[in-house]
Amino acid sequence: MSLAAALTQALDASFPPVAFTMAYGSGVFQQKNHDASSSMVDLVFAVDDPVAWHEQNIERNPQHYSMLKYLGAANVAAFQEKFGAGVYYNTLVPLTGKLLGTRLIKYGIVSTQSLCEDLTTWKTLYLSGRMHKPVSILAASGDIQVASSMNLSHALNYALLCLPEKFSEHDLYMKIAGISYLGDFRMTFGENPKKVRNIVDGNLKSFRELYQHKIHVRKIFLSRHLTIANCSLDAAPSELSFHVSIKLRQ
Repeated sequence: MSLAAALTQALDASFPPVAFTMAYGSGVFQQKNHDASSSMVDLVFAVDDPVAWHEQNIERNPQHYSMLKYLGAANVAAFQEKFGAGVYYNTLVPLTGKLLGTRLIKYGIVSTQSLCEDLTTWKTLYLSGRMHKPVSILAASGDIQVASSMNLSHALNYALLCLPEKFSEHDLYMKIAGISYLGDFRMTFGENPKKVRNIVDGNLKSFRELYQHKIHVRKIFLSRHLTIANCSLDAAPSELSFHVSIKLRQ
């Protein structure tokens, strides 16, 4: 049984309904030199009505919350919307399910509106940046699926603009995976400086699956509107090598 199926069963039994659920991070996806099974599972729930959702969840899972719960669901939701990136987190929560056993989770709650705004405009680049990398989508409404696809397109376009004329598939995913860490002081102090490389090296297949369609679409577009030279497979079968010389057609 997959971790996604086990999480879905446990979450459905433990929480009020949500519009979107994603699991991400080192507790779900392998990073080089890291054991995922020992890590806390990071989750994000998007909900249409944060006040109503927190009200139900406080009644159902009061032990998940800090003292803030005593101010009521409306104040929890207001704190969520007004501070940080619009996400309220409960952490170090034991989640138990028949298929899952017991795992520690950290879960964040965001409004559907705020999530879609970040995915389409990169307002905070907090959740949108996480979703540039492979995540496990356990449930998603149609609006969020559309916004998520736009977010991936933005990330790919950004990477293609920043990369040199000649680059490898690994270079492409490194550039994409690094977007969310731009300007993050933790990458200089305290964070593993090889974190981005470890993410890509441990999940190369997942990156391919996430971006292969959009890469294919761009090849078709470029071939129709631009002059492309030497776009071919590298000698190493594990990497796709690009050598792109672009000149606008008259």
